[in-house]
Amino acid sequence: MSISIHPSVSRLAAPVKGASDRSLRPVCFFDGVGDAILAEIGTRCRWAEVAEGEEIVTAGEFLDKVFFLRRGELRYLLYTRIGKIVALRGAQEGSFVGDTSLVGTTPVPYSVEAARTSLVASLPTRLFLECVDRDRDLARALVRHLVGREAQLADQIVELSTLNVQARIHNELIRLSRDGARPDGTAVIMPVPTHADLARRVCTQREAVSRELSHLQALGVVVRFEGGLLIPDVGRLKDLQIDLDL
Repeated sequence: MSISIHPSVSRLAAPVKGASDRSLRPVCFFDGVGDAILAEIGTRCRWAEVAEGEEIVTAGEFLDKVFFLRRGELRYLLYTRIGKIVALRGAQEGSFVGDTSLVGTTPVPYSVEAARTSLVASLPTRLFLECVDRDRDLARALVRHLVGREAQLADQIVELSTLNVQARIHNELIRLSRDGARPDGTAVIMPVPTHADLARRVCTQREAVSRELSHLQALGVVVRFEGGLLIPDVGRLKDLQIDLDL
C-alpha cells in the first residue's frame, strides 16, 4: 500500500539502515500494546529520515496523519499574530505526534520540525483510528498520551507564569540533562540546542540565554565542550533553581 506523507518529509525520505530501525516496539507510546496490532500498524507505516530544521507538519494545515518518533527530537513552534515564535514542549524519542488530526476539522495551530536528525513513521489518521477502535490497549495508550501531553503543557504554563527567565533556563537545562544523566551525579547534554532554540523554549531573548549560560559557566555549573555541555553536578544546578524559586 502506498501511503502519502508530508511533502517536506517525502523529499527527505532516505533508506533506513536496517529492519530493526523500522520496528515500532521501542516506541514507548506503544508500551502495553500487543504484538499483533503493533505489527499491523508497522506494515502500514511510511518511514523517513528528517533532517534538522525540516518540517513534518505546517502550521495552518488540516493534518490527516499521525507520526511515531522512533529516534531524535521534534519541536513544536507556535507563531503569534505579531510574528513571535513560542516553542511548546517538544516531542522526545518514543512519542506520538498528531493530536489535532484525531479531530480532523481543526487546522494545526503550530508547526512541527526536527530539532535534530530524526527517524519518524507516519500513518494516515483514518487507519490509526480504525486500529484504536479495535484494540483496547491501543486506545489506552492514546488516552495516556493525551493526558500526559495536557500535563506537559500545563507545566509549561505554570513555569511561564511563575518563574523568572533565569529559573526557566535552569529548568530547561535540567530537563535536557535527563537523557545524559550519569550515576555519579554528572550529566552531558549532547547535542546542545542553539541559544536561539533555548530562547524559544523558555520564551525569552537569545541574549538572555547567552548571558545566563556564560554566568553558569563562570560558576563552574556548566562546562562547554565541542558538541556538548557538561553539568559536573546536577544537584548543584537544582539547588540554584530552588534558590531562584524562593
